[in-house]
Amino acid sequence: MPKANLCSYCYTKKLALMQQNRYGVYGDGGYQATYDYVVKTCGLPIGTVTTPSSGKPVENTTPAPTCQPSRLYIAKSGNTCDSIAKSNLVSSGSLFAMNPMLMDCAAVAAGSKLCLPPSCEKLYEVKTSDSCPEVAVDNQVSWQNIVQWNGMIDPYCSNIDQTEPNFGKTLSVSPPGGKFTKPPANATDGSTGGQGGSGDGYSDNTAVVPTGGNLATGSTTRCGVFYTAQNGDICETVMLSANTPADLFVAVNPSLGTVQECSSKLVAGLTYCNHPN
Repeated sequence: MPKANLCSYCYTKKLALMQQNRYGVYGDGGYQATYDYVVKTCGLPIGTVTTPSSGKPVENTTPAPTCQPSRLYIAKSGNTCDSIAKSNLVSSGSLFAMNPMLMDCAAVAAGSKLCLPPSCEKLYEVKTSDSCPEVAVDNQVSWQNIVQWNGMIDPYCSNIDQTEPNFGKTLSVSPPGGKFTKPPANATDGSTGGQGGSGDGYSDNTAVVPTGGNLATGSTTRCGVFYTAQNGDICETVMLSANTPADLFVAVNPSLGTVQECSSKLVAGLTYCNHPN
């Protein structure tokens, strides 16, 4: 597995969740050795716990006790996470996250007992080069909804086209277990497009750099909302305040580098474009 994938948010998060499950397969499936290697290779924080959680590990031959009988699915030959997701109207990422025995969604072992996440009314199959805001706009939801409704999607919604680990390409684009009510087109509470936006990550308003503001190097002046960074700020909270996707935020503020570098390069006192137009 390439290092970029080995150290990805999704893979490290899955191993961490498996380690915390005292009743899963982590303790007797060789996963500790894998997690030890990931901690060392990827520079995870010193003190990261990789030993199995206390309690006698049990063989994970059945779904967790909380799985309702109606949500039990027995995998068939040739199943993938996507085929299971589509036939049951569920998110493939949520299916992957809920079932620790799934290590590769492209080849689900026949006979595997899986617990299905809540079903939704509408699915979307991710295509090559899709971006989170594009998918959100096309389906009249916000990119934050995509994060909320789909397991394995990182907080920045930057990995919907993830291939390793393979958690499938099937997204829930309506609420799992419920119905989605589209907000009014003129909503101004940030529920879809943020402050004065229409859902594509861009503002419909025009602003000027605040008087006395020190615009960060390279940041665009074509902006609907400017923000001056404060001590202790992280990029995630700054972006969420205007509902701006992570990839767009760093694109219009190039001094922040990549999405992963963003918070470490955010400088208190500098002004950034938080909602471009």
